[in-house]
Amino acid sequence: MNKYVEKLIKVASCCHWRLVIVGAYFVLTFLSVGSTSAMGIYYIYIMDKFEVNLTSATVIGALNTALGHSGAIIAMPFVEKFGERPVMILGGVLNLIGYSVSMFVTSFPLLYTTMGIIPGLGISFSRVSIVIAVNRYFQKAKMLSVSFGVVGASVGMLSFPLLIRFLAGLYGLNGALLIHAGLSFNLVACGAAIFPTKSKQLVEEKSDGDEQSACCNTQTVDFSFCVQPPYIAYIFTNFLFMAALYIPTTQIPKHAVSIGISVQDISLAIAVSGIGNMFGRISFGVLSHFYEIHVVKLWIICLTCSGLIMLMVPFSTKVEEFMIFMIIYGYFEGASSVGWNISLFNLINLKYYERGISIAYFVAGIGLAVGSPFTAFLNDHFSSHGISYYIGCGMFVLGALIMIPFASISVKKDSLILPSKTQNEPKVFVFESDSKIDCSKCFPEVQMSTYM
Repeated sequence: MNKYVEKLIKVASCCHWRLVIVGAYFVLTFLSVGSTSAMGIYYIYIMDKFEVNLTSATVIGALNTALGHSGAIIAMPFVEKFGERPVMILGGVLNLIGYSVSMFVTSFPLLYTTMGIIPGLGISFSRVSIVIAVNRYFQKAKMLSVSFGVVGASVGMLSFPLLIRFLAGLYGLNGALLIHAGLSFNLVACGAAIFPTKSKQLVEEKSDGDEQSACCNTQTVDFSFCVQPPYIAYIFTNFLFMAALYIPTTQIPKHAVSIGISVQDISLAIAVSGIGNMFGRISFGVLSHFYEIHVVKLWIICLTCSGLIMLMVPFSTKVEEFMIFMIIYGYFEGASSVGWNISLFNLINLKYYERGISIAYFVAGIGLAVGSPFTAFLNDHFSSHGISYYIGCGMFVLGALIMIPFASISVKKDSLILPSKTQNEPKVFVFESDSKIDCSKCFPEVQMSTYM
């Protein structure tokens, strides 16, 4: 059995297993964003079954979304101690438990735990694991791999609400939750596909009578990056972007109805925005791959465009205008969603990326948790003046302005190259995982225990 696992590790390290990792990332974003988008369907059935109002029901989705991001700060220590593979599998198990147990809940407050907290933590565990795995598997195409992985979010936005609506209409709330739990359990298979490999292997040449050996990076990574100005600016922009992200989606339906647009046209417009979102994610990934040093600049442009286009909402009076706005906004919102992730590759040293992205997800969760209530407050007090859109635009543009001083920064470095402590130590040869190498030379049988 051990020999079989060792062979799989060789294949995962040297062949095209990186495509499987991107596929796992796609599934994760499909399920996480799709589940968030489908919460509105569940609210209808939950309000009817438990006789609660909409405000109480939306807390479930808020907990799920917020913990799905902020839980990264909890997940990161587990990933550092046990690795990406078991933590992502644990995330899939938590999702299965959360949604399946929700079928048997008879007291509404328990749904905050079973549908909100438990699946949210499961998503955060899986999300951190797959992001770190992509960072370690890819060296030359990090940005492109992340971009294609998060396209699953757009597919989830388009298809998951329709799927849950169909399942709930056919099998009821409990049946939809059961199938939802089964779909989320696929995260276990995605986690099983992450083999314990490093993005780079350090192979020491035999020298001074020492035998050839391989070692992993044992360099201590601290939190000194947190006080660096580029990272501080990134965190502020990250918070503003996430807080403003759902202002259009929560305000647009009400505004559209108020100007005489039918519910069917609204649904079509939201679906079309999902298509625009998908193309935005893909195009940003392709551009960032070819113009890697300009990633932060591209993100700033997309943030600014997202904010300025948001101003079109109060002035949309026709269905055609509404459709055009949704397509354009969806495009730039999708591009900005990719940009906030991969810009971090250029803003800090790569050895800090894993901890840096976990803190970024934590702050993103706070932004999401604050943004929805803030939007509701604005809607209740200033809805007739479109003030929520103006403030949302200000959040996007302010975030872009904060990042302008760091637009040309590209500080990423290889974190796995260990400096020699003495002159007598053997030389270090670095092999890129993206390059074609001979598996039999890089992973001899005696070294397999290092990665088990």
